[in-house]
Formats: sequence, C-alpha cells, structure tokens
Amino acid sequence: PSTAIVAGSGGRSQLACLFAVAVFAGLLLVGTGLLAHVPRAALAGVLLFVGASIFRLSAMRDIRRRSRGEFAQMLATLLLIVVLPIQDGMIAGIVLALVHGLYVVARPRPVRLARVPGTSVWWRPNAVNPGETVPGVLVISIPAPLHFTNAHYLARLIRLSVATAQPPARLLVLEATGVIDIDYTGARQMIELVRQLDGQGVRVAIARLEAPRAAAAAETSGLIEAVGPGRVFRTVEEAVRTLGPA
Repeated sequence: PSTAIVAGSGGRSQLACLFAVAVFAGLLLVGTGLLAHVPRAALAGVLLFVGASIFRLSAMRDIRRRSRGEFAQMLATLLLIVVLPIQDGMIAGIVLALVHGLYVVARPRPVRLARVPGTSVWWRPNAVNPGETVPGVLVISIPAPLHFTNAHYLARLIRLSVATAQPPARLLVLEATGVIDIDYTGARQMIELVRQLDGQGVRVAIARLEAPRAAAAAETSGLIEAVGPGRVFRTVEEAVRTLGPA
C-alpha cells in the first residue's frame, strides 16, 4: 500500500521515501498525540485506493463479452475473496481455475473433419462451409492429450461416431495434431479401440502425430504397432488416398 500511495502521489525516486521517513520521524518526536486520533478508516481508505487502482472494469466487460465461462469463474473468485480471508479466497480461486483447466482436458469433444472443396485440407465443417466427405471414411480430430482423465471418454465417443456413421465407416483416420502427450492409460484405451474396430472391419490410421513427446509415447507404448507401421501418415489426405476406397 505505501508503494502505491507514493506512486499515486507523484513520487518518482527514493527521495519520496526519504521525505516520508523524515515526516514520520518528526511525528514520533513531537506529534505522537496526533497519531492517536488517526482512525482505522485511514488504513481502510488506503486499501480501498489500492483495490480501486487494480480493479479492471473494462477487462471484466471484455471477458464477459468473449468468454461467459471465464466470466463466471472470475465472479466466483471475486466472491470468494470477499467472503473468505484474502489469502484463502485467492487460493480457492486458483484451485477453481485448476479444476476448470482439468475439466477442459478431461472432457474434450472429438471433432469430425471434412475436406475443404478443391483442396487437400481437412478442416472442421460449419454451416457456411460444410466441406466434402469421402464415403466410407471417417476423419476425427482429437483435441487433447490422451491421459487417464479422458481416454475412456474419448474412446467411447469415437466408438459412437463410428457406429452412427452413414454410410458405414470402413476407414477411421485419427487426426492427432492436438495430442501433445499420451500416458499409459491413454495408449491402452487407444490400442483396445484399434483392435475392436479392426475386428469389425474398420481400419484405423493416425495422421499428423506431430508432438515429439506424444510420438515417442505412441511408439514405446505399442500404439504404433497396434495401428500398424503403414498406417501412420503425415497428413489426413495422404491417409485417405492410401487407405480409403478406390
């Protein structure tokens, strides 16, 4: 608080602090009676001044406009700091942010991709640009690392996508740009998925497994072996042209 007061008063050097020390020493020598009448409200005023200087209302409006989830998280943290002691409120806010981040990783939504017409690029379709598909080919992007927190969930959603694909899928390409890491549980779930789909006559390929950590984990865990060395590709288009229907 004292630093904020000095800066807010126009202090720009150590002389401001030395002057404050001199004034304080003078009060101790000849004005101690005056200090007894300084109410606690003065300290409250200092804290309110500091709080107002760091309260970013414009940033809060911007967060509300761009991300309702983060705005709700911010309001919850603000309420926790008001209700609880400041230190406890800040810790609770940090824990809330960590829980939110863990939820995002634990519950990612696989995205079905389509080819941009006239190109070899496979991208997320939308109402304006629905893209084009190849009959019998299903391309799914995995937008998160494969960990114990989400592996079973992702495998279940991928199975559901294959089961409901029309026309029935004969080739599943897993676009793995977003897979930055694979742990043991994630690898086991994917290996089980590959074997199950292979038994149903659905070939599985992996494309764009670019992250070095994830690529190394896929190799050492046996995932690449389960998929097959000839089914790992640099691009989705390469996988579709190699393994897709003629």
